[in-house]
Amino acid sequence: MELDQDTQNHATEVEALDAIEQIVAPHGLALIKIFFRIVHPSFPVLHKRVFLEKYGRTHREFSPPLLAVVYILALNWWSYSVNLAHLPMPNVAALEVLASKTFNDIIHRPKLSTIQAGLLLSQRPDGESWTMTAQLVAIGQTLGLHLSSSSWKIPSWEKGLRKRLAWALFMQDKWSALIHGWPAQIHPENWAVEPVAEDDFPEGAADEDDEEGSSEVDQGRLVFTQMITLSKILSDILRTFYSLRSMQEVENAQANGLHLILERAKPIQIKLKEWFAALPMSLRMDNTKVKKLSSTSMPVSCLTSVGLAY
Repeated sequence: MELDQDTQNHATEVEALDAIEQIVAPHGLALIKIFFRIVHPSFPVLHKRVFLEKYGRTHREFSPPLLAVVYILALNWWSYSVNLAHLPMPNVAALEVLASKTFNDIIHRPKLSTIQAGLLLSQRPDGESWTMTAQLVAIGQTLGLHLSSSSWKIPSWEKGLRKRLAWALFMQDKWSALIHGWPAQIHPENWAVEPVAEDDFPEGAADEDDEEGSSEVDQGRLVFTQMITLSKILSDILRTFYSLRSMQEVENAQANGLHLILERAKPIQIKLKEWFAALPMSLRMDNTKVKKLSSTSMPVSCLTSVGLAY
């Protein structure tokens, strides 16, 4: 443990936060509300109440890349605000530059906010990269996200946040491995995180925004939990078919290779079938509600698009 002020580049953090806030001023709070109204429900890696309390005091309480990426993702939905749609949009490219630079400034003094920033940065269009995912997994292990925090002497809200962050990191690792063709870095034998429960999500239907074009909070939570289960099946697929050992075994089987593949595929096919059969009707592709964003096509990349991921 060491003090932040003794670490590299800490002295420039306030300057960076002021520069980020200046780019979006005077629309900072409006953009944060858009983020929690549309993006957050299906990818709940922040704690809404804690975030808003901090911002109510000052924007200088945040990690610079986290504040920047909340604005960046919210700006994708600028036109969904009746108060902002007719105004000039802030400079997204300038925010992107600051987000990238300040993330690199803080990875050597990691906190939960570092994981939050990295996960959200990875959800930008063209923002996902294997290098970023590898960094996040390493930082997560440094912070103990791969461990159970149920018996730790920390607030209950932080336990829930840690669990949500851990499973979001698990999903990021598995889908990135699939996309880029590299070995996944999180392995079951070194993963002690319990499944998420309802009380791990601090927001509910009562916190939902009634404005047209909002995401449904309860549906977003379902999307997140169902994606965790699907990502576990993906983990089995990667280990069974795409590990170096498994590919070598198929090659060594020669003429029996196809039979070996089909034999190994059957239990995974059954898991996928059972997952789809148990999928709540509210998450089916043809289910939509008037004035609400569809839960099957949430705005945070394919990680939260259940139908596409399946």
